[in-house]
Amino acid sequence: MNKKTIIKISAVIVVVVIACVWSVMTIKGDSYSDGVMTVKGKTYEINTSSICDAKGFRGKTPLIVTIRSGVITKVTALPNDETPSYFDQVAKKMINGLSGLKVTEIEKVDGISGATFSSRAVMKNVQAAYDYYEGHK
Repeated sequence: MNKKTIIKISAVIVVVVIACVWSVMTIKGDSYSDGVMTVKGKTYEINTSSICDAKGFRGKTPLIVTIRSGVITKVTALPNDETPSYFDQVAKKMINGLSGLKVTEIEKVDGISGATFSSRAVMKNVQAAYDYYEGHK
């Protein structure tokens, strides 16, 4: 093989690799998404639907956890099969209490009595989101 052929093959390989990476990530200005984590500037939103199997009393309790500079800025519950009256308590009292905390501080948030399974599942989802953030930021 001559030098020109090697250069052409190398260029094709580079283009194919870039195309593969591009197809996995959606890039728009200073934001992108890999299907689990969406980055907008310095804010990271992690959807735990596909990265955490933690179950509450009746099933998975996926969340969107928003992190900025290592601090949880927002936690949003996604649709789940938990009993609404119990999960509403978890959302109001526990999930709202996570905002402003570093993940190393989440143990400060108490679970909700009567909604123990849901509370534990939420905490596992938050931890999974943070682990994903740490591994992919």
